[in-house]
Amino acid sequence: MAVWCEVQASEEREGLCGYADGLHFIPWCGGIDMCGTRLAAEITQLAAAHPSLCSISLLGHSMGGLIARYAMGLLADPKTRKSVGPWSHFHVVWPRLCLGSSHCNIQYNGPLNFVGRAVVAHVVASLVTAADRQPIGWVTDRPNTELNSIRVLPDGRMLSTDTRNQRVVMVSADGKQASTYCEGAGMVAPNDLALSSSGLLYISGQRWTDATAVGDGGMWLCRGSVAQQLTLLGRTNGIELSPDEKSLYVSEAFNKGGRPVSNKIWRFALKPDGSLGAKTLFFDFTQDGSANVDVDGMRTDTKGNLYVTRNEGQAVVKFSPSGKILKKFTLNFSAPTNLELGGPQGKTLYAVGRCGIGVPWGSGSGCVQRFSVEAPGRALTLLQQGKPQLAQAKSG
Repeated sequence: MAVWCEVQASEEREGLCGYADGLHFIPWCGGIDMCGTRLAAEITQLAAAHPSLCSISLLGHSMGGLIARYAMGLLADPKTRKSVGPWSHFHVVWPRLCLGSSHCNIQYNGPLNFVGRAVVAHVVASLVTAADRQPIGWVTDRPNTELNSIRVLPDGRMLSTDTRNQRVVMVSADGKQASTYCEGAGMVAPNDLALSSSGLLYISGQRWTDATAVGDGGMWLCRGSVAQQLTLLGRTNGIELSPDEKSLYVSEAFNKGGRPVSNKIWRFALKPDGSLGAKTLFFDFTQDGSANVDVDGMRTDTKGNLYVTRNEGQAVVKFSPSGKILKKFTLNFSAPTNLELGGPQGKTLYAVGRCGIGVPWGSGSGCVQRFSVEAPGRALTLLQQGKPQLAQAKSG
């Protein structure tokens, strides 16, 4: 029931970081109220020791999330609040029930992606979401479903890639129903998504092999129930649209001897019908000596800047629209997998991945880290405009 506390001292995310560990080490015989009161007292003591602190974020797992909620209530109460208040709360839950399904192969694999307040965790055959700070659990319609990227729609529904079933799944806003949105037998392990204002859905995919070949990845387009192949490439992962939707960015990587040896970002011009036009090199990571570090999730802001996670590179890199590196955000974990620009104004960069440095794939807990940025995210801006409006998914 330990609760992780990230202390926010400034908008630039360069404040103190503390760990509230009293609940973990001190024996207790009370309930959530006693533990929450104790946690609130610890936070108050921490704030008293560091007067510059103005807010704090809590990340709680399982019952620790309930304890964090109780503590937040005390900290937010004007009668009990001292010098620091809650900024946000992330509650990661472990699904204990199979919701009526006979398929219970549920394995936690860390958080992946979130828009605004929607936080997503990736598990086999189950999705666990804390949307607007309320956890939801669901089991999909196929037993071997493995979900990856998430895109949130204005009405609360979500689109997610199903890497094992060559399809994109649509999930109801309440998380209780899932069905196929589009699929294609030729899709290669669909990975990430980019969604246009008109509802065109672009999909990347990657097949991991010791020696990557063209065809181990590519791009597909869903404008209905069938996924149309646009092009075949090496391993493709991050995919994103420019804010004017005239360009499509995609990462391409090649392995040799089971290790990445090449990572590039391509920019494709888009034709009016959404198909691909001219292909140009946006950035080759041999330029900064990091070609052996994979690109993972990518997102743009409304000014056209591109934010790129470097999986095992401990960083998010910000590029200008012309391909110039503007800034590197250093993370406290080495394997960021995805990111989003969210928050009340869309100007908070969230990066997610496995906690720690050098933690093997498929193990460990998930971490979230945030930074302030200058421009709001493209995706969240579209959501605030009520775009796109998509039809219901087909069943099955």
